Amino acid sequence: MGEKRLFLLTKNYKPIEIFWQLCEVYGDNIITEGGVRQWCIKFKNGRTNVHDEQRSGHPSIVTDELVTKADDKIHENRCFTVTELSLSFPQISHSLLHKIVTQKLGYHKFCARWVPIILTENHKSQPRQNCSLWSGGTQMPPQKPRKCLQMFSARKIMVTVFWDRQGVLIDFLEHGSTINSVGYCEMLQKLRKAIQNKRRGKLSSKILFLHDSARPHTANPTQEVLNAFKWEIFPHSPYSPNLAPSDYCLFPRMKTWLGTQHFDDDAELRAGLTDWLKSQTAEFYDNGITKLVNRYDKCLNLFSKYVEK
Repeated sequence: MGEKRLFLLTKNYKPIEIFWQLCEVYGDNIITEGGVRQWCIKFKNGRTNVHDEQRSGHPSIVTDELVTKADDKIHENRCFTVTELSLSFPQISHSLLHKIVTQKLGYHKFCARWVPIILTENHKSQPRQNCSLWSGGTQMPPQKPRKCLQMFSARKIMVTVFWDRQGVLIDFLEHGSTINSVGYCEMLQKLRKAIQNKRRGKLSSKILFLHDSARPHTANPTQEVLNAFKWEIFPHSPYSPNLAPSDYCLFPRMKTWLGTQHFDDDAELRAGLTDWLKSQTAEFYDNGITKLVNRYDKCLNLFSKYVEK
């Protein structure tokens, strides 16, 4: 293309005419009109070389020697992270090192395959085991030990918690139970009976009931039960734990307490949790409900945006 520019210039073509000729032959995006004018000035000033000059720039610091050293380091420990690997190559950036590992050497990260084998004492003495490893080509994933199938995890108990300013009304579920609309309706029946026995006179007054928008709570059978009770449902936006007293008040304290306890069986856990809930002061429960009023007021003032505190 440089020869054509010089040829057209010697034919006394104007720069704009040269630009049109080049676009007709090579396309619209080959060069700009300003670029053509600059070339014309250079040729008029005595330039005879029609080829573009080689651009200057910083020489690449990614050498074959550097790539080889990085490969050797990877073979020493395939559980490395780029941050750990960069300690051996402080002269280059993290991004460039990652490019060497993935593009130059062709490594990629994958998770190790779990196998049912008991950990040895040597494994247990290691500070950590990374389940992500680097591999190149078609290499098969290595095996990673896990707990033996005979080592069972601790059992869990599900408990439903209903509470007001005076305290808690709870009900423990059997192992393997799931909460659906049928089970939730049965809980509401038990809750109404508990209110009748422990909160005398409350049922004859107005009951303001708050629960979240989980599927069992919004199912038609549940709505029919609540309508029959004539309880007023307090509105609760989906995905709003900041507006649920159990989430911002009760459960955090309960979780802290449970983290310091050990129970030998289910009965001991039930008794311990029941005693702990009863041991919380009335002021604690009253404050939890009072904070809800302030949070809802702030939420409404923010046009239902998320309220953190």
